[in-house]
Amino acid sequence: MTRNKEPRFRFIKAYGTTLRILLSFAWVHLFSFLFGKKWKARKMKHAYLKNARRLKNTILKLRGLYIKVGQLISIMSNFLPEEFRNELEGLQDRIPPRPYEQIAARIRMN
Repeated sequence: MTRNKEPRFRFIKAYGTTLRILLSFAWVHLFSFLFGKKWKARKMKHAYLKNARRLKNTILKLRGLYIKVGQLISIMSNFLPEEFRNELEGLQDRIPPRPYEQIAARIRMN
């Protein structure tokens, strides 16, 4: 079983992705003062899709509890825009399963 011996690297990857997402939204907001509201609306829609894909890919790489957090985010209809949630809906039931051997080895370890 391949077990991540350095959990802090998962933590760093999660925070790195969060920072990239926040910076991309900050960039759109900053430049909206120059280009106007219509430009901002167009760019925000694109940013939602791009960042949702970025987040989903990171979640799938990190697995575990991060997938549960992604599932929770995907149902936050009163908080997040539809473009963002739609991309994360795949985390609800279409997660690649782990091989049985990995699961059995993990159970034997505990």
